[in-house]
Amino acid sequence: MTLSDMVNQRAPWRSSLSPCLCVVIATSVLLLFSAVTFADTDDQAKSPYAAILAEYDIKPNSAELREYLKKLHPSEQQLLETRRLIKLLGAEAFTDRELAMKQLMSMPVPPSETLREAARREAPEVRWRAKKILSSEKPRRLALMHAVFKTIEREKIQGLTSELLQAVPLCEPLYIQKAVRAAVRASTQSKDMDLLVQATTNDNPEVVVAAIAGLGTLGESARDQLRELMEESKTDEITLAAAWALANQGDRNSLAKLIELLDADSLKVRIAAVQTLRQVTATNHKYVAYEAASNRRAAIKRWEDWLENEGDTAKLHFPLKRTRTEIGHTLLTIYTQNKVIELDAAGKQVWEKSDLGHPWSSQGLPNGHRLISCYNGKYVVEYDTEGKEIWRKDKLPNSPFNVQRLDSGNTLIACSDSSKVVEIRPDGKTTWDVTIAGRPMDAKRLENGLTLVTLQKGNRVVEIDGAGKALWELKGLKGPITAQRLENGNTLVAEVSGNRVGEWDRKGTLVWEYAGLANPYCAQRLANGNTLIAHGKDVRVVDRAGKIIWKKDMTGLAHATRF
Repeated sequence: MTLSDMVNQRAPWRSSLSPCLCVVIATSVLLLFSAVTFADTDDQAKSPYAAILAEYDIKPNSAELREYLKKLHPSEQQLLETRRLIKLLGAEAFTDRELAMKQLMSMPVPPSETLREAARREAPEVRWRAKKILSSEKPRRLALMHAVFKTIEREKIQGLTSELLQAVPLCEPLYIQKAVRAAVRASTQSKDMDLLVQATTNDNPEVVVAAIAGLGTLGESARDQLRELMEESKTDEITLAAAWALANQGDRNSLAKLIELLDADSLKVRIAAVQTLRQVTATNHKYVAYEAASNRRAAIKRWEDWLENEGDTAKLHFPLKRTRTEIGHTLLTIYTQNKVIELDAAGKQVWEKSDLGHPWSSQGLPNGHRLISCYNGKYVVEYDTEGKEIWRKDKLPNSPFNVQRLDSGNTLIACSDSSKVVEIRPDGKTTWDVTIAGRPMDAKRLENGLTLVTLQKGNRVVEIDGAGKALWELKGLKGPITAQRLENGNTLVAEVSGNRVGEWDRKGTLVWEYAGLANPYCAQRLANGNTLIAHGKDVRVVDRAGKIIWKKDMTGLAHATRF
């Protein structure tokens, strides 16, 4: 079977959720998102967060956002009100029980501890209702919190620094932490200097990092504090935050510390340090963050020599952009040859894995490992840099097309011919799945917690919540295979039947295209703005004007990704 035949085959069966399972999902998985709808207004088309705030009657202004942030730490009066509502969960009248439950579920910050106590000690129906509310509490809280932080950042709402810093200890997982730091940067004013300096003495390192984010916006007035934090911090994460803030101002004092961090224990710190160095200096000394310490040593020495010889005079490039920076390696998934190869920035092959079960997609992981989906083998597998198998998930619902390792450590997989998208934990257990008609070929978890799914037979791309409900869609496509949500909010799509790669805005307007391709199976917008495309004849990188910047002739190629 050729790649084209395999891509275009019809799913052998369609499944749907049973009524019972629908009830379970509706009451225990991401209830917030199932209530959200994106109205067809200019404001909501521009901001995916406006609809979430609207669900809670929160207006995107300083007063109402401050009120929300204060409610993250409920007052005694608010606790008394929640206890009253919890008591009503066991009221004699059914309507009273339902109303109390609805009011508790609609709270921006449900009283988790009080509800947990009720779920342990109260009457059976109260326990059941309390557990039901708790099952929806975390996704609701995180989605609303993320929307608030992103709104503060996007609208540059100032004067909320104190409230934001108080919220930091509640901010998990990582994408929420990043969002609150960005909100602090946007909200900080010069009058917040003393507040931020005091916050850098907090015992919680996340509070310190967030305070540094704010100090970094104050320019010369905060430079001494940042230098002190960079030099005297006891954690690499805080050192990195201070060094980045200084590099963002063109402070040469940051360079030596960033080079020092290239030998940090944390892979994430090493990656961030080298990305910052490359961006601020516009130089590249072939340092690979995930290599063993002995292999990294030579590249670190090149950076140290550069600093000694050119550090005082080299032109620095700032302010820095908060965008991803690829190391320039490219993974090529060659379906017809049952192998995946990796090319370095110079195009030299540096890694290969053969004898795979018709691989379709692959991902380069931050730890240097490679994650591969095998279509005919019906499994996904992770290999280390030596090609040793580290992790495998067999017996998937059906053939996997796309695979994505999430920040949580879970793995998201689009199983096209079973019409399923599944999320697998490291222990191999399924933690989430949805059935969605249209043959899902690609699934990517977005920053807002929703999932972007490409439906080849449905000729559309949808953004779904945890229950599988489409909250946004891009219709009228021609055999879409992959989709990528861009930093500007647009969506990049490879259309195998349309023989093109296109970029659409949230309203569904085509704003850029690259046509004349032979069965394009995937496309990736790179950090530098160019686009990587794999199609039937080759893999190529094109710029915005359509000029080919780089190309490698190759047939049988199913997927390419640069990292």
